[in-house]
Amino acid sequence: MVFTRLIDETYRSAARRFLRLWRPMAAWTLMVWLLVGLALSPLLSGAVLRVVLRGERTLLGNEELLAWLLRPEGLGYICLAGALLVMGAVVRYAGLYRIITDDLRRIPADFLAVPRPVATPRFVRAAGGVGMDVHV
Repeated sequence: MVFTRLIDETYRSAARRFLRLWRPMAAWTLMVWLLVGLALSPLLSGAVLRVVLRGERTLLGNEELLAWLLRPEGLGYICLAGALLVMGAVVRYAGLYRIITDDLRRIPADFLAVPRPVATPRFVRAAGGVGMDVHV
């Protein structure tokens, strides 16, 4: 009975918090996706120009695409795009974490105030960077 009541209160509290914070969280997520998309678009357009639009041959087969991806230029593109995607995910979740913790500390949720603290080393260390030698 006590356990069930505790779980019910936890779910109710989480639902109330979600209903209160979904707009700033959605805005932050869309902003990060937009920035990552803007960072990846030159890479994607450059890859399309180099691989697909090669003079009079505009068709591309699987073997040609795989051969290009295994060359240093293709591997560099994969590494850079992967690094940007991972960095975008880290920034996205760090911002969501910041919005939620600000709400827990009774600070009004504002997704425009999130980028400054997310970029500081103190926040990175507090967000789980155990063992990092970051001094502020």
